[in-house]
Amino acid sequence: MDTSANPSALNQYDTVAEALQAARQRQYTVPFSFRNGMLVSESSGQFYDATQVCVDAFHRCEGYTDPSDSAIIYFLNTTTGERGWLVDAYGPQGNAELAAFMAAAMAQQSRSIKS
Repeated sequence: MDTSANPSALNQYDTVAEALQAARQRQYTVPFSFRNGMLVSESSGQFYDATQVCVDAFHRCEGYTDPSDSAIIYFLNTTTGERGWLVDAYGPQGNAELAAFMAAAMAQQSRSIKS
């Protein structure tokens, strides 16, 4: 798992579709979901807690022309080597529990870098 840097929001994609296309081009091919406080691989069915996930990057789409594009796309990898992406709504519609999970994963990365 690459923990060389703590990610920051990159706003280089205008739409969710563009971000997901870029994810696939960068070999982030596994769709993830968030259930019962855990990240879930939609490919393998494996559940991950925040200590098993590395947030390589995240991108915020503002949805200027299409409100459905107001989203955060996370590029992730796991301790088992799965690389993929997860989309969450941006703003008040976002999942607060997921945001806390991602913050915990990034804090874990930051602690790993400092050790």
